[in-house]
Amino acid sequence: MVETNNYAKFLGTAIDVWYLCKKEEMAWFLGLFFLMGICERPTTRHYWRSTEVHEYPIFRQAMSGKRFRAILKHFHAFSGLAIPEGNQDQLIRMHTVMYSSIFFREGVYVCGTGRLAKGAPRELQDISSARSLPDDGLEARRKGSVMVLLWKDKRIISMVSAFHSDTTVLKQCLHPLQEEHHQAYDFLEFQEHICHKLLAFQRKEWLASGHALQHAPDLPSVSNLLLGADVVRGKVDDEEALAKLLRWIMDRELSGCSLLLALDPSYLTTSLVNQLSSTHYFMQVVVIRDERDLLTPSWSSKLCRAYLFLLLGPQHLLSFADQHLQAWDYYGKYIIVGLSVADLKALSNTTKGRKTQHIVGLVKSGVSAGEFSVYVNQVYARQRVTFLSTWRRSHFTHTPTLFPDKISNLHGATLNVAAFEYPPGVIYDQHDGGQLSLYGREVEMIRTLSIACNFTVNFLEPPPGELWGARQPNGTWTGIAGMLGSGAADLAIASLFITSLKGRMDTQHYSSSFDQNVNCIMLRVPPPVPRWQAVLWPFTQYTWFALAVGLLLSGPLLYCMGRCSAQSLGHSSYLESMISSYLHAISMHLLEPVAREPNTNTSRVVAAFLWLYTMVLGMSYCSNLIAFLTVTRQPRTIDTFKDYQESDLSIVGLGPLFGDLMMGSTNDYIKELSKRYITVTSHPESWVTDGRAGYISNHKYLQFTVAKINSENRAPVVRITKECAWPFSLAVGLQSFSPLKPRIDEVINNIVQSGMLSYWFDESVRTASQRRRKPQRGTADGAEASDTGKVVALNTDHMQGAFYILALSYLFAILIFLAELIARRRKPHSRN
Repeated sequence: MVETNNYAKFLGTAIDVWYLCKKEEMAWFLGLFFLMGICERPTTRHYWRSTEVHEYPIFRQAMSGKRFRAILKHFHAFSGLAIPEGNQDQLIRMHTVMYSSIFFREGVYVCGTGRLAKGAPRELQDISSARSLPDDGLEARRKGSVMVLLWKDKRIISMVSAFHSDTTVLKQCLHPLQEEHHQAYDFLEFQEHICHKLLAFQRKEWLASGHALQHAPDLPSVSNLLLGADVVRGKVDDEEALAKLLRWIMDRELSGCSLLLALDPSYLTTSLVNQLSSTHYFMQVVVIRDERDLLTPSWSSKLCRAYLFLLLGPQHLLSFADQHLQAWDYYGKYIIVGLSVADLKALSNTTKGRKTQHIVGLVKSGVSAGEFSVYVNQVYARQRVTFLSTWRRSHFTHTPTLFPDKISNLHGATLNVAAFEYPPGVIYDQHDGGQLSLYGREVEMIRTLSIACNFTVNFLEPPPGELWGARQPNGTWTGIAGMLGSGAADLAIASLFITSLKGRMDTQHYSSSFDQNVNCIMLRVPPPVPRWQAVLWPFTQYTWFALAVGLLLSGPLLYCMGRCSAQSLGHSSYLESMISSYLHAISMHLLEPVAREPNTNTSRVVAAFLWLYTMVLGMSYCSNLIAFLTVTRQPRTIDTFKDYQESDLSIVGLGPLFGDLMMGSTNDYIKELSKRYITVTSHPESWVTDGRAGYISNHKYLQFTVAKINSENRAPVVRITKECAWPFSLAVGLQSFSPLKPRIDEVINNIVQSGMLSYWFDESVRTASQRRRKPQRGTADGAEASDTGKVVALNTDHMQGAFYILALSYLFAILIFLAELIARRRKPHSRN
């Protein structure tokens, strides 16, 4: 410090460039200078950069780059005026630094490698050049406060230390800046961001010269700073072995994948990162200081993505793995360094870990240097992490497959499938012994998936009334959506629509679609029109009106023409009165012969055309009447949403889903119907059969229900409207980001292409109809044949119209008779 200030004064440096260097500042300078030899950068200015790759915060915290360069420019450790005449020591200027106890007096301790070929004592030069030193041989010398260590690997490496002793005591230090025995500018403490647990050292009495340096065995991990010759060599071996292992993985297993590097800040200065970055290109580099830093990467990609984590502890990753579920690549390949086996198990049990297919953990083995154990996660297995292989320096004990397909064969793992009875997908069958079995189109599909993926099915039913589920005010879901979101179910079936309505995609996802469907309304078939009205069906109301007008005009026309024509010829008319004329016209309309013939040409012409007119009418009526007598005529039905809105019927549905769809519809009639929507949880068919409301659901379900209900009755009881809405795709429900999805999609597509869904649907309808069919009731009079191919005999039901006419004629005759009696009794009074 003194010589540096004197040298700056000697040069006459301006005061705005140089100010006196203090003792503490010089200690910081020396610590930073030694650290530069360990953490190499292209230039001195790179140590003060804030970019992710080059960032080294301790440099900027210690002093500015401008001040460091100023001290470096004026740095002096020995005055040239103090060099004696005839000096032969070329390193005399460094004696103050190398062999003086100034470092201990000032509280600065140094450690580093040095060249002993020149300037060092002769004994050390002889040892450093000796070929007799065996491999892994170790020699140590001490002079005063300086320890020199020589160790031979491929060549002799010398280390000069001012704070190592023959007995080195190791302890873990979580807060190295509070350690009394070291200043913050100690180069070891500059590496606090490399090790989350540093080794602090207590200086002991120096032992006699020539004693070998003792080191602590079984150091906890490669993140600790290794001391002693064997330990230093072990650290180098571990880093080199880990670098080779990671390069092997990236070359063999991750070829063609884009790479993301996420690392603890401590790894930025290691040779491991330098080696990896020199041979492989990372699309992104993320420095993890807390879990929020993991939100910065882009976690979604259609390409192969691989993620390399270099960690010193599990805290940040474990915390991140249970939150921000969207920020994760569930189909990516993860290689994690720095976690223990227990940490890997904890990671595999997190929300993200359970749904990630490929996680590889590289754990340092304590057996020997350069040895790493490889562990992989297991999905849908009791043992979440399993040992795979061991890497020894440069090769595996047996070559593993790090990223196999873990979904195609689940090895009999039990998967929970949420379902409830919703034909034709899921149908319950209650056996005589009380045992419940399931069958149906979607049940058979799940069983096929279980065979293809080799898993065991365990059907679970949602709580009563919850069905597909609804969103609660606190944001949670009930029913199937809640079971998938909480992890209680792995799959779900029950005619699930692919929809994100009210945020369903936040808690559940879907497989590829296996069917497309629409939603319709099931209604009760109205009772047929009474058969006595069949006598009116051959003609429309306008035809009947024209026929009545023709009949009213025919009576007066016949009477007038016959009377006028007879008077002009001097004959008497064949129609004596208007009543006889009407009776004559009615006989002609009924195709009945008349008792008297016209006696004039005019009346004959009128009667002839009237006969032709009535013949056409009568024959047309008779032919149509026979057809209408044998056909049951239905009243006007509801076929569109407009018709339904004009009616006074309510509309019911299972759960609130359909009500929400109706409320959000752009169709005004459907939106108006949403005000009459009633949510039910069971037996919606009873509302329809009772005629109280219509039932809205998907067409396949209604088709099955109509077939079941109508098969139990002689005549159709329910039907489906012609107009439908909301086309949807049906799928199997999955947990969000489920690793099963790719394999499930593949198998479902094969099932759809095979046509098995149509077969399972027909079988479900047939089976349900056979198990629930009731004996058919006979007809009322036993006259109607059950075979529609035969000729149908007309029974009293068909001919009830004729009997009604007969009864009506009797009634009119009685009324007229009573009127005549009343009129006859009044005549004597009128005479008097």
